[in-house]
Amino acid sequence: MADTLDQIFMNTSLGATELDDGEHTLLTTNSSTSYVVKDMGLINASILSSDTHLELNGFNVSSATTNATGSLIVPPNSTLKLKSSTYPISYVQDEVMALVSGRPYYEKIARQSTETTEQGTKVLEIAATNTFTSSPANALKVNYNVPDSGPGYFYMQTHDNNSAQGVYRLTATGTQQESIYQNYVANGTGRMINGDFIGFTNGGSNFYKVDLDASPQAGFTATLFQSGVNPHPTSSYPRHAFGADHVWYIPSSNYNGHVYAISMNTGNVRYYTGLAGVTMSGMNFMCVSTDEVNDKIYVWRGNGATFEVTEITESLTSFLSNQSQTGSKASTQTTVTPPQAISTSNPTSATLTPVPGGGIMYRGSNNRYYTIDVDGNETANNFAHSSVVIGGATRSVDYYEKSTRTMSAADATAAGITQPTFGIQLLGIKSET
Repeated sequence: MADTLDQIFMNTSLGATELDDGEHTLLTTNSSTSYVVKDMGLINASILSSDTHLELNGFNVSSATTNATGSLIVPPNSTLKLKSSTYPISYVQDEVMALVSGRPYYEKIARQSTETTEQGTKVLEIAATNTFTSSPANALKVNYNVPDSGPGYFYMQTHDNNSAQGVYRLTATGTQQESIYQNYVANGTGRMINGDFIGFTNGGSNFYKVDLDASPQAGFTATLFQSGVNPHPTSSYPRHAFGADHVWYIPSSNYNGHVYAISMNTGNVRYYTGLAGVTMSGMNFMCVSTDEVNDKIYVWRGNGATFEVTEITESLTSFLSNQSQTGSKASTQTTVTPPQAISTSNPTSATLTPVPGGGIMYRGSNNRYYTIDVDGNETANNFAHSSVVIGGATRSVDYYEKSTRTMSAADATAAGITQPTFGIQLLGIKSET
């Protein structure tokens, strides 16, 4: 039979179904059939990973990330496959919080892990009608939570740079309600795997836990979770943070070389020694950042123009799996010089927020936000506090935080995300004998 020019393969909706195992067969030939592929056209090729290629009988014969022309011979008794690590596509969710003159803003953004936040799809965007009225310049943590029942609400954790801390709540259309305000407490608000919680001591040795999912607007219900916490925070500048399912705290300046961690799951307390001395009376706050890839935990503290970074000498995996453990462990200390000294105009500007990889984001004395790793190197472009786009406009923010987590397949489906598809067309000459 004579050779003919033909469309020898065409599929405009290839995706995870076809490439869930990393390959898809395009052509097979028997003992009397062969092809010469002359042209390859791709649709939506931008989603394809850089290793996408054509494989003929087990050999990589051509890249398949852009349109191409030439002559690729597919001889008898052969198999031509498309190979790619594109699928399954990994998605992440960014949660962005900002505070503008006491008014909180929240955005939830879903995106492919290889895209930027700006390329993602906004799943939720909330701006409060009113403002937090109690010392928003003292905010160390602002978040938005949707409880098991009732409307979502914002909550704000404050620290006066001395010994008084508070947590306040604000519905999107309501007014601020005071929830917890005490002196000399270890206070942590955070998102755990099973919801949002507040953990706090009560100015003494009792540790209370508040389930924010079960306690929406009518008032936070605090449950005694652990008694006899020793040492508990006292006067003289206690510091605290939430991280890795624990409330971390330095009781006072008398314990400057120690950091304590109360498990929000078991109530047990353990502590780590070897921290460098930091002037507790300054705007020197702390945060806990985890590096899941390298299985590490870091405690960051501001120290004037530098940061003191403590690596906990226990893996993150061990730390989370042994929450019934008590007693002490050592730690290692490093002084990190950042690209710009931290702002210390008020507690909010001096806030440290964790980022993936064990680093932090902080506000510099030049009012720009910097993201750095544990060596002090920038890992993202810095930006001015007056250039943040949130709530549909560019705003000057007093507080800013962005957290990122990997989405499960169920999370992606709930967010309305479907795996994108692409198309491939092969034109060539088919020969039969």
